[in-house]
Amino acid sequence: MGPRNFTAVWPDGFAVMCYTLATTNNFSNRGTGLAIWDPAVGEWEYTETRVETMPTGIATTGFGSIARYKENGLVIAAHSSNFCHLFFCEDFRNGSRDFSTEVTMPNDLGPAWPVVQCSGENLDIVHVLATEYEGTSPYGDPIYYWRYQNGEWTASDVMLEALDGNHLSGGGSNITYFMNYDPAKPNRVAFILNNAWSDCKAVISEDNGETW
Repeated sequence: MGPRNFTAVWPDGFAVMCYTLATTNNFSNRGTGLAIWDPAVGEWEYTETRVETMPTGIATTGFGSIARYKENGLVIAAHSSNFCHLFFCEDFRNGSRDFSTEVTMPNDLGPAWPVVQCSGENLDIVHVLATEYEGTSPYGDPIYYWRYQNGEWTASDVMLEALDGNHLSGGGSNITYFMNYDPAKPNRVAFILNNAWSDCKAVISEDNGETW
C-alpha cells in the first residue's frame, strides 16, 4: 500500500490528474475523478462523478492510478472490495470520457492498491504492481507484477527478484510507484521501490517488462 501514479502528461502539456471521488455521504458511488488540463483551452476541466462504468455486482472503486494508453487514451487501475480493475478510454484526448471497457485482474492472491504504467512503441503494454493479501509469501504485504497486452495477461502474480525478501520490508510498509513514460525510450518501464526500513531502489526494464 502506498503512493500511486496520479498524473498522466503528454509532450504538448496536456495533463490529467486523478483522485478518489464520491458525491454521497456514505461513499456509495465512490470511484475515480479526473482533472484535465488542455493547454489549447487554458483552463481545467473536472469530472463531477466517477468516470468508471462499474462491472455487474461491483458497487464502488477507489484509490485509482492512471497512465497514458496508446496515442490518445487513458487507463485507470483501481480496486473494489474484492478485485482490481483496469478501465480503458482510447479516445480520451478527443473528448471521450467513456471508460466502459473494463478488465478485471486475476484474483488468485487478492491484489489491492494497484499502480499502473504503459510502455511500448504504441504505448499499449500495460504494467501493474499491486499489494497481495491472500498469498503465501513470507513477506509482509508483498508486491507482485502483472502485464496486459492485446486482450491477454502476459504476466500474472509474478514476484520479481527485486521484490523478494532481500529488498522488501517485513513490516508491511512496502510501496511502489512507476516512473513517467519517456517517449525517447518507449520500451523502458521503471518503478521506485521503497519502505520504512531500507534504501530506496529504482527497478528498470528495457524490454517492456520481460526482464528487469
